Amino acid sequence: MSSAAQGLAAELVASPTRSSPGPRPLALADHGAPVEVSEAHGRQELDLFFRLPHRLYASDPLYVPPHEPSLRLLHDPARSPFLAGVEQRLFLARRDGRVVGRVAAFYEPGVSPAAWPRRFGLFECERDPAAASALFAAVARAFPTAAPEPAIGPIQIATHLECGLLVESDGRPPKLLTPYHPSWYQELFSVAGLAAETDLLAYRLDRPQGLAEIAPILARLARRGHYRVRPVDKRRKRAELRSCGELYDRSWRGNRGFVPLTAAGREHLVKEFAAILDPRLAQVGECGGQPVGFSLALPDINPILRAIAGLPALLALPVALWMQLFRRPRAARLLALGLLPEHRQTGLGAWLAAETLRAAWQHGYDEVELSWILADNHDVHSYLARMGARVCRRHRLYRLPTSGPAPP
Repeated sequence: MSSAAQGLAAELVASPTRSSPGPRPLALADHGAPVEVSEAHGRQELDLFFRLPHRLYASDPLYVPPHEPSLRLLHDPARSPFLAGVEQRLFLARRDGRVVGRVAAFYEPGVSPAAWPRRFGLFECERDPAAASALFAAVARAFPTAAPEPAIGPIQIATHLECGLLVESDGRPPKLLTPYHPSWYQELFSVAGLAAETDLLAYRLDRPQGLAEIAPILARLARRGHYRVRPVDKRRKRAELRSCGELYDRSWRGNRGFVPLTAAGREHLVKEFAAILDPRLAQVGECGGQPVGFSLALPDINPILRAIAGLPALLALPVALWMQLFRRPRAARLLALGLLPEHRQTGLGAWLAAETLRAAWQHGYDEVELSWILADNHDVHSYLARMGARVCRRHRLYRLPTSGPAPP
Protein backbone atom coordinates (compact mmCIF):
# COMPACT_ATOMS: atom_id res chain seq x y z
CA MET A 1 0.00 0.00 0.00
CA SER A 2 1.37 3.44 -0.93
CA SER A 3 2.09 5.99 1.79
CA ALA A 4 -0.57 8.28 0.30
CA ALA A 5 -3.15 5.52 0.43
CA GLN A 6 -2.12 4.65 3.98
CA GLY A 7 -2.56 8.27 5.01
CA LEU A 8 -5.98 8.57 3.40
CA ALA A 9 -7.12 5.29 4.93
CA ALA A 10 -5.91 6.40 8.36
CA GLU A 11 -7.75 9.71 7.96
CA LEU A 12 -10.98 7.90 7.04
CA VAL A 13 -10.75 5.57 10.02
CA ALA A 14 -9.82 8.28 12.49
CA SER A 15 -12.30 10.90 11.24
CA PRO A 16 -15.86 9.65 10.88
CA THR A 17 -18.46 11.71 9.10
CA ARG A 18 -19.69 13.27 12.34
CA SER A 19 -17.05 14.21 14.88
CA SER A 20 -17.75 13.09 18.41
CA PRO A 21 -16.51 14.88 21.51
CA GLY A 22 -16.59 11.60 23.40
CA PRO A 23 -18.90 10.53 26.18
CA ARG A 24 -19.77 13.08 28.82
CA PRO A 25 -19.85 11.90 32.44
CA LEU A 26 -23.36 11.20 33.64
CA ALA A 27 -24.62 12.61 36.88
CA LEU A 28 -25.46 9.56 38.97
CA ALA A 29 -28.81 10.82 40.17
CA ASP A 30 -30.57 9.18 43.09
CA HIS A 31 -33.56 7.37 41.57
CA GLY A 32 -34.87 6.38 44.98
CA ALA A 33 -35.88 2.74 44.71
CA PRO A 34 -33.06 0.20 44.24
CA VAL A 35 -32.48 -1.65 40.98
CA GLU A 36 -33.52 -5.29 40.94
CA VAL A 37 -32.22 -7.61 38.21
CA SER A 38 -33.83 -10.98 37.56
CA GLU A 39 -33.83 -13.55 34.80
CA ALA A 40 -36.77 -13.41 32.39
CA HIS A 41 -38.85 -16.59 32.43
CA GLY A 42 -42.33 -17.29 31.15
CA ARG A 43 -44.48 -15.60 28.56
CA GLN A 44 -45.27 -12.45 30.52
CA GLU A 45 -41.65 -11.64 31.35
CA LEU A 46 -40.49 -12.47 27.82
CA ASP A 47 -43.12 -10.04 26.52
CA LEU A 48 -41.62 -7.36 28.76
CA PHE A 49 -38.13 -8.24 27.54
CA PHE A 50 -38.85 -8.13 23.80
CA ARG A 51 -41.22 -5.14 23.87
CA LEU A 52 -39.10 -2.78 25.97
CA PRO A 53 -37.51 -1.09 22.90
CA HIS A 54 -40.95 -0.08 21.59
CA ARG A 55 -41.32 2.20 24.62
CA LEU A 56 -37.72 3.41 24.71
CA TYR A 57 -37.67 4.40 21.01
CA ALA A 58 -41.30 5.51 20.68
CA SER A 59 -40.33 9.09 19.72
CA ASP A 60 -37.17 8.28 17.72
CA PRO A 61 -37.75 8.71 13.95
CA LEU A 62 -34.59 6.76 13.02
CA TYR A 63 -35.41 3.60 14.95
CA VAL A 64 -36.45 0.56 12.90
CA PRO A 65 -38.37 -1.99 14.99
CA PRO A 66 -37.29 -5.59 14.36
CA HIS A 67 -39.82 -8.14 13.22
CA GLU A 68 -40.76 -9.36 16.69
CA PRO A 69 -41.82 -12.96 15.80
CA SER A 70 -38.48 -13.47 14.02
CA LEU A 71 -36.54 -12.00 16.94
CA ARG A 72 -38.34 -14.24 19.41
CA LEU A 73 -37.60 -17.29 17.27
CA LEU A 74 -33.88 -16.49 17.25
CA HIS A 75 -33.84 -16.38 21.06
CA ASP A 76 -36.10 -19.37 21.73
CA PRO A 77 -33.77 -22.26 22.75
CA ALA A 78 -36.29 -24.79 21.47
CA ARG A 79 -36.51 -23.28 17.98
CA SER A 80 -33.50 -21.06 17.33
CA PRO A 81 -31.09 -22.17 14.58
CA PHE A 82 -28.30 -20.20 16.31
CA LEU A 83 -28.57 -21.37 19.93
CA ALA A 84 -27.50 -24.99 19.38
CA GLY A 85 -24.53 -25.42 21.72
CA VAL A 86 -25.01 -21.90 23.13
CA GLU A 87 -26.26 -21.14 26.64
CA GLN A 88 -28.45 -18.04 26.92
CA ARG A 89 -29.76 -16.03 29.87
CA LEU A 90 -32.09 -13.04 29.51
CA PHE A 91 -32.14 -10.40 32.27
CA LEU A 92 -34.55 -7.60 33.16
CA ALA A 93 -33.77 -4.61 35.40
CA ARG A 94 -36.62 -3.08 37.43
CA ARG A 95 -37.19 -0.09 39.71
CA ASP A 96 -40.33 -0.20 41.83
CA GLY A 97 -41.51 -3.09 39.67
CA ARG A 98 -41.13 -1.10 36.44
CA VAL A 99 -38.83 -2.49 33.73
CA VAL A 100 -36.05 -0.03 32.96
CA GLY A 101 -33.53 -2.20 31.08
CA ARG A 102 -32.63 -5.57 29.61
CA VAL A 103 -29.62 -7.56 28.41
CA ALA A 104 -28.82 -11.08 27.16
CA ALA A 105 -25.77 -13.16 28.13
CA PHE A 106 -24.42 -15.95 25.92
CA TYR A 107 -21.84 -18.66 26.52
CA GLU A 108 -20.61 -21.09 23.88
CA PRO A 109 -18.42 -23.72 25.57
CA GLY A 110 -15.82 -25.48 23.48
CA VAL A 111 -14.81 -22.59 21.23
CA SER A 112 -11.42 -20.96 21.52
CA PRO A 113 -10.88 -17.67 23.38
CA ALA A 114 -10.29 -16.00 20.00
CA ALA A 115 -13.89 -16.87 19.07
CA TRP A 116 -15.21 -14.99 22.12
CA PRO A 117 -17.07 -17.81 23.91
CA ARG A 118 -18.70 -15.33 26.32
CA ARG A 119 -20.82 -12.60 24.71
CA PHE A 120 -23.63 -10.23 25.55
CA GLY A 121 -26.25 -8.48 23.45
CA LEU A 122 -29.79 -7.08 23.15
CA PHE A 123 -28.83 -4.33 25.62
CA GLU A 124 -31.47 -1.63 26.01
CA CYS A 125 -31.88 0.70 28.98
CA GLU A 126 -33.33 3.97 30.14
CA ARG A 127 -30.80 6.69 30.89
CA ASP A 128 -30.12 5.07 34.24
CA PRO A 129 -26.43 4.33 34.95
CA ALA A 130 -27.17 2.25 38.05
CA ALA A 131 -29.58 0.03 36.11
CA ALA A 132 -27.06 -0.41 33.28
CA SER A 133 -24.30 -1.30 35.76
CA ALA A 134 -26.58 -3.83 37.47
CA LEU A 135 -27.39 -5.47 34.14
CA PHE A 136 -23.71 -5.77 33.22
CA ALA A 137 -22.97 -7.21 36.67
CA ALA A 138 -25.58 -9.88 35.96
CA VAL A 139 -23.83 -10.70 32.67
CA ALA A 140 -20.49 -10.97 34.47
CA ARG A 141 -21.95 -13.54 36.90
CA ALA A 142 -24.20 -15.31 34.41
CA PHE A 143 -22.18 -18.50 33.92
CA PRO A 144 -20.37 -19.30 37.18
CA THR A 145 -18.78 -22.54 35.90
CA ALA A 146 -17.31 -20.94 32.77
CA ALA A 147 -13.74 -19.72 32.48
CA PRO A 148 -13.39 -16.05 33.53
CA GLU A 149 -12.82 -14.75 30.00
CA PRO A 150 -14.18 -11.31 29.09
CA ALA A 151 -17.67 -11.13 27.62
CA ILE A 152 -17.61 -9.33 24.27
CA GLY A 153 -20.53 -7.36 22.92
CA PRO A 154 -23.00 -6.16 21.98
CA ILE A 155 -23.36 -9.27 19.80
CA GLN A 156 -26.70 -10.87 19.01
CA ILE A 157 -25.72 -14.50 19.77
CA ALA A 158 -22.88 -14.58 17.19
CA THR A 159 -21.17 -12.29 14.69
CA HIS A 160 -23.39 -13.57 11.87
CA LEU A 161 -26.15 -11.35 13.29
CA GLU A 162 -26.17 -7.75 14.55
CA CYS A 163 -22.94 -6.55 16.20
CA GLY A 164 -21.66 -3.48 17.97
CA LEU A 165 -22.86 -0.37 19.77
CA LEU A 166 -23.50 2.60 17.51
CA VAL A 167 -21.01 5.25 18.68
CA GLU A 168 -20.76 7.57 15.64
CA SER A 169 -23.16 8.22 12.79
CA ASP A 170 -23.93 10.56 9.91
CA GLY A 171 -27.50 10.84 11.18
CA ARG A 172 -29.09 8.62 8.53
CA PRO A 173 -31.37 5.71 9.40
CA PRO A 174 -29.64 2.36 9.96
CA LYS A 175 -29.41 -0.11 7.09
CA LEU A 176 -30.67 -3.68 7.03
CA LEU A 177 -29.35 -5.88 9.87
CA THR A 178 -27.34 -3.08 11.48
CA PRO A 179 -27.96 -1.94 15.08
CA TYR A 180 -29.12 1.49 16.17
CA HIS A 181 -28.70 3.06 19.63
CA PRO A 182 -28.99 6.45 21.36
CA SER A 183 -25.69 8.35 21.57
CA TRP A 184 -25.73 8.27 25.37
CA TYR A 185 -25.51 4.46 25.55
CA GLN A 186 -21.74 5.01 25.36
CA GLU A 187 -21.98 6.80 28.69
CA LEU A 188 -23.78 3.87 30.28
CA PHE A 189 -21.07 1.48 29.05
CA SER A 190 -18.32 3.78 30.30
CA VAL A 191 -19.84 4.27 33.76
CA ALA A 192 -20.24 0.49 34.06
CA GLY A 193 -16.50 0.03 33.42
CA LEU A 194 -16.58 -1.62 29.99
CA ALA A 195 -13.54 -1.12 27.75
CA ALA A 196 -13.38 -0.95 23.95
CA GLU A 197 -12.41 -4.22 22.26
CA THR A 198 -12.50 -3.16 18.59
CA ASP A 199 -14.43 -0.96 16.17
CA LEU A 200 -16.53 -1.98 13.18
CA LEU A 201 -16.83 0.58 10.40
CA ALA A 202 -19.54 1.17 7.82
CA TYR A 203 -18.79 2.97 4.56
CA ARG A 204 -21.20 4.71 2.20
CA LEU A 205 -20.75 5.07 -1.54
CA ASP A 206 -23.33 7.32 -3.22
CA ARG A 207 -22.01 7.23 -6.77
CA PRO A 208 -19.72 5.07 -8.88
CA GLN A 209 -16.75 7.29 -8.11
CA GLY A 210 -13.54 5.29 -8.24
CA LEU A 211 -14.83 2.43 -10.37
CA ALA A 212 -13.24 3.93 -13.48
CA GLU A 213 -9.90 4.05 -11.65
CA ILE A 214 -9.83 0.30 -11.05
CA ALA A 215 -11.48 -0.73 -14.34
CA PRO A 216 -8.14 -1.32 -16.12
CA ILE A 217 -6.96 -3.52 -13.22
CA LEU A 218 -10.14 -5.57 -13.38
CA ALA A 219 -9.85 -5.89 -17.14
CA ARG A 220 -6.28 -7.22 -16.83
CA LEU A 221 -7.41 -9.72 -14.20
CA ALA A 222 -10.24 -10.91 -16.43
CA ARG A 223 -7.82 -11.46 -19.33
CA ARG A 224 -5.70 -13.81 -17.24
CA GLY A 225 -8.31 -16.48 -17.75
CA HIS A 226 -7.93 -17.97 -14.27
CA TYR A 227 -11.00 -16.32 -12.80
CA ARG A 228 -14.56 -15.57 -13.75
CA VAL A 229 -17.05 -13.35 -11.92
CA ARG A 230 -20.77 -13.78 -12.48
CA PRO A 231 -24.05 -12.87 -10.75
CA VAL A 232 -25.90 -15.63 -8.92
CA ASP A 233 -28.39 -17.62 -10.98
CA LYS A 234 -31.84 -16.31 -10.05
CA ARG A 235 -33.36 -19.69 -10.91
CA ARG A 236 -31.17 -21.32 -8.25
CA LYS A 237 -31.15 -18.62 -5.57
CA ARG A 238 -31.21 -20.92 -2.57
CA ALA A 239 -28.58 -23.30 -3.94
CA GLU A 240 -26.33 -20.36 -4.82
CA LEU A 241 -26.78 -18.84 -1.36
CA ARG A 242 -25.94 -22.18 0.28
CA SER A 243 -22.71 -22.24 -1.74
CA CYS A 244 -21.95 -18.68 -0.57
CA GLY A 245 -22.61 -19.79 3.01
CA GLU A 246 -20.07 -22.58 2.70
CA LEU A 247 -17.53 -20.16 1.23
CA TYR A 248 -18.27 -17.75 4.08
CA ASP A 249 -17.41 -20.37 6.69
CA ARG A 250 -14.21 -21.44 4.93
CA SER A 251 -13.14 -17.84 4.22
CA TRP A 252 -13.77 -16.39 7.67
CA ARG A 253 -12.54 -19.30 9.76
CA GLY A 254 -9.87 -18.14 12.20
CA ASN A 255 -10.99 -14.50 12.28
CA ARG A 256 -11.51 -12.87 15.67
CA GLY A 257 -14.92 -13.69 17.10
CA PHE A 258 -15.91 -16.00 14.24
CA VAL A 259 -17.75 -19.26 14.88
CA PRO A 260 -18.81 -21.34 11.84
CA LEU A 261 -22.49 -21.48 11.03
CA THR A 262 -24.38 -24.61 11.95
CA ALA A 263 -26.31 -26.32 9.14
CA ALA A 264 -29.54 -24.99 10.67
CA GLY A 265 -28.12 -21.47 10.96
CA ARG A 266 -26.96 -21.48 7.35
CA GLU A 267 -30.35 -22.72 6.14
CA HIS A 268 -32.14 -20.02 8.16
CA LEU A 269 -30.05 -17.26 6.57
CA VAL A 270 -30.51 -18.79 3.11
CA LYS A 271 -34.29 -18.70 3.55
CA GLU A 272 -34.31 -15.14 4.93
CA PHE A 273 -31.92 -13.73 2.33
CA ALA A 274 -33.56 -15.50 -0.64
CA ALA A 275 -36.85 -13.74 0.17
CA ILE A 276 -35.36 -10.28 -0.47
CA LEU A 277 -32.34 -11.02 -2.71
CA ASP A 278 -31.80 -9.07 -5.90
CA PRO A 279 -29.67 -11.64 -7.77
CA ARG A 280 -27.84 -8.89 -9.65
CA LEU A 281 -26.28 -7.71 -6.37
CA ALA A 282 -24.70 -11.06 -5.46
CA GLN A 283 -21.56 -12.08 -7.33
CA VAL A 284 -19.68 -15.40 -7.38
CA GLY A 285 -15.99 -15.73 -8.22
CA GLU A 286 -14.92 -18.95 -9.91
CA CYS A 287 -11.59 -20.55 -10.71
CA GLY A 288 -11.61 -23.53 -13.04
CA GLY A 289 -15.40 -23.58 -12.84
CA GLN A 290 -15.43 -23.92 -9.04
CA PRO A 291 -16.68 -21.17 -6.67
CA VAL A 292 -13.81 -19.68 -4.66
CA GLY A 293 -15.27 -16.35 -3.52
CA PHE A 294 -18.43 -14.28 -3.32
CA SER A 295 -19.79 -10.80 -2.69
CA LEU A 296 -23.31 -10.42 -1.28
CA ALA A 297 -25.38 -7.23 -1.11
CA LEU A 298 -29.05 -7.06 -0.14
CA PRO A 299 -31.64 -4.36 -0.80
CA ASP A 300 -32.19 -2.21 2.27
CA ILE A 301 -35.77 -3.08 3.29
CA ASN A 302 -35.62 -1.09 6.54
CA PRO A 303 -37.97 1.60 5.14
CA ILE A 304 -40.53 -1.15 4.57
CA LEU A 305 -40.02 -2.57 8.06
CA ARG A 306 -40.47 0.92 9.52
CA ALA A 307 -43.68 1.46 7.52
CA ILE A 308 -45.36 -1.76 8.68
CA ALA A 309 -44.24 -1.55 12.31
CA GLY A 310 -47.25 -1.81 14.57
CA LEU A 311 -49.69 -2.75 11.80
CA PRO A 312 -51.88 -5.81 12.27
CA ALA A 313 -50.57 -8.88 10.44
CA LEU A 314 -53.44 -8.75 7.94
CA LEU A 315 -52.36 -5.25 6.88
CA ALA A 316 -48.60 -5.57 7.23
CA LEU A 317 -48.14 -8.06 4.38
CA PRO A 318 -50.17 -6.12 1.77
CA VAL A 319 -48.40 -2.87 2.67
CA ALA A 320 -44.98 -4.56 2.45
CA LEU A 321 -45.81 -6.06 -0.95
CA TRP A 322 -47.11 -2.73 -2.24
CA MET A 323 -43.94 -0.94 -1.17
CA GLN A 324 -41.76 -3.66 -2.68
CA LEU A 325 -43.53 -3.22 -6.02
CA PHE A 326 -44.05 0.54 -6.17
CA ARG A 327 -41.49 1.99 -3.77
CA ARG A 328 -38.72 -0.52 -4.13
CA PRO A 329 -35.55 0.00 -2.07
CA ARG A 330 -33.15 2.59 -3.46
CA ALA A 331 -30.26 1.60 -1.19
CA ALA A 332 -28.40 -1.65 -0.64
CA ARG A 333 -25.98 -3.02 1.91
CA LEU A 334 -22.94 -5.06 0.89
CA LEU A 335 -22.80 -7.21 4.01
CA ALA A 336 -20.47 -10.09 3.18
CA LEU A 337 -17.45 -10.82 1.00
CA GLY A 338 -15.29 -13.91 1.27
CA LEU A 339 -12.37 -15.56 -0.54
CA LEU A 340 -10.80 -18.92 0.06
CA PRO A 341 -7.30 -18.36 1.54
CA GLU A 342 -5.42 -19.60 -1.52
CA HIS A 343 -7.17 -17.02 -3.72
CA ARG A 344 -6.43 -13.94 -1.64
CA GLN A 345 -3.98 -11.25 -2.82
CA THR A 346 -5.04 -11.93 -6.42
CA GLY A 347 -7.36 -8.97 -6.97
CA LEU A 348 -10.42 -11.22 -7.03
CA GLY A 349 -11.90 -9.61 -3.91
CA ALA A 350 -11.71 -6.15 -5.50
CA TRP A 351 -13.25 -7.53 -8.67
CA LEU A 352 -16.18 -9.08 -6.79
CA ALA A 353 -16.89 -5.89 -4.83
CA ALA A 354 -16.59 -3.69 -7.93
CA GLU A 355 -18.98 -5.86 -9.93
CA THR A 356 -21.51 -5.72 -7.09
CA LEU A 357 -21.28 -1.93 -6.98
CA ARG A 358 -21.45 -1.64 -10.76
CA ALA A 359 -24.62 -3.73 -10.81
CA ALA A 360 -26.17 -1.56 -8.09
CA TRP A 361 -25.59 1.66 -10.04
CA GLN A 362 -26.76 0.16 -13.31
CA HIS A 363 -30.04 -1.05 -11.82
CA GLY A 364 -31.16 2.09 -10.05
CA TYR A 365 -29.74 1.89 -6.55
CA ASP A 366 -28.66 5.34 -5.36
CA GLU A 367 -26.57 4.32 -2.37
CA VAL A 368 -24.58 1.28 -1.24
CA GLU A 369 -23.33 0.75 2.30
CA LEU A 370 -20.35 -1.55 2.86
CA SER A 371 -20.35 -2.91 6.40
CA TRP A 372 -18.98 -3.95 8.64
CA ILE A 373 -15.18 -3.73 8.34
CA LEU A 374 -12.77 -4.14 11.24
CA ALA A 375 -10.89 -0.93 12.04
CA ASP A 376 -7.51 -2.63 11.62
CA ASN A 377 -8.26 -4.01 8.12
CA HIS A 378 -6.05 -1.39 6.49
CA ASP A 379 -5.99 -2.93 3.00
CA VAL A 380 -9.78 -2.73 2.70
CA HIS A 381 -9.83 0.82 4.08
CA SER A 382 -7.26 1.83 1.45
CA TYR A 383 -9.27 0.20 -1.34
CA LEU A 384 -12.48 1.93 -0.25
CA ALA A 385 -10.68 5.26 0.00
CA ARG A 386 -9.65 4.94 -3.65
CA MET A 387 -13.26 4.17 -4.53
CA GLY A 388 -14.42 7.41 -2.93
CA ALA A 389 -16.28 5.75 -0.03
CA ARG A 390 -16.66 7.55 3.30
CA VAL A 391 -17.17 6.26 6.81
CA CYS A 392 -20.84 6.78 7.69
CA ARG A 393 -21.10 4.87 10.99
CA ARG A 394 -18.88 3.35 13.61
CA HIS A 395 -19.99 0.51 15.85
CA ARG A 396 -17.93 -0.57 18.85
CA LEU A 397 -17.51 -3.91 20.55
CA TYR A 398 -16.78 -3.74 24.27
CA ARG A 399 -15.06 -6.04 26.76
CA LEU A 400 -16.68 -6.85 30.09
CA PRO A 401 -14.67 -8.66 32.80
CA THR A 402 -16.50 -11.73 34.09
CA SER A 403 -16.47 -14.05 37.08
CA GLY A 404 -15.13 -17.59 36.81
CA PRO A 405 -15.64 -20.75 38.86
CA ALA A 406 -15.51 -20.32 42.59
CA PRO A 407 -12.28 -21.65 44.15
CA PRO A 408 -12.55 -25.14 45.70
